[in-house]
Formats: sequence, structure tokens, C-alpha cells
Amino acid sequence: MEVLTRLSGHSRQQIAELLDRLVALRMLTAWRQHRDTDEALWELVMFQTTAGAGPRHT
Repeated sequence: MEVLTRLSGHSRQQIAELLDRLVALRMLTAWRQHRDTDEALWELVMFQTTAGAGPRHT
């Protein structure tokens, strides 16, 4: 969290609110702060791609 606050110029509370918003927008599945190491851990939403899937003709 310290690195995120330093790089972004935002407070810890602002970073937490931003991560909560990203969860609400379904950009992240979840996030949490690991208290022992001060790391912010998050899970990205996995989007299913349809690359190469065109119209099907039967």
C-alpha cells in the first residue's frame, strides 16, 4: 500500500476507495490488504474473448 500511495499521490483511504470502486465496476473480482507485508492484493476479472468467432452458417 505504501508504494501505491507514493506512486499515485493518494492516501491509503483513497486507494482503498478506488479499489472498492473497481470491484463494484467488476474490473476486479476482489482485493485485500495483507497486513504483515503491507501489500495490496487483488484478483482481476477474467474476460472471455470471442476472438475469431464470426457468424456461423449452417
